[in-house]
Amino acid sequence: MNTNFTTNPDPILRFRRHPLKHFPRYFFLIIVLGMNISMWMSVWTRLHSGFAFDLGQEAIQFAFLLMVDLYLLPTLVLEVNSLGFANRTLIVGALLWRSKIPYESLRGFWMPKYLAFAVLRTPRCFYLIRRKDLGDFDRIMDLMVEKIVEKKY
Repeated sequence: MNTNFTTNPDPILRFRRHPLKHFPRYFFLIIVLGMNISMWMSVWTRLHSGFAFDLGQEAIQFAFLLMVDLYLLPTLVLEVNSLGFANRTLIVGALLWRSKIPYESLRGFWMPKYLAFAVLRTPRCFYLIRRKDLGDFDRIMDLMVEKIVEKKY
């Protein structure tokens, strides 16, 4: 791919997670989605076929599934795979989508001391940036601080 600056007027500084750290997240997402689908299909099949089942046991299984979902899905879906700093936009690549966000619309960037993530807040969503995955986190932090008006640390 040619990255000639005459054809690309918006040069990009990129930070990416290593693929060996990124691809297992697809595997875990498929496992979590498979657990959700199979649990609901199992209940539907037993109800449709007329088999008896214990509502208490089903409630315990659904509570366990809810705990697994609440633990894994936010980090799987909202964790950043790549960041690109262009002249006018921030390019955020998550597991399932990629967004180009103008710097003016970024709402906040902060790093809670008790989390391994930094949090990037945008008008539509928030993203989790794992401090150790994208490489030079100090450089990312400096770039974010200069681009965002509202800062929390």
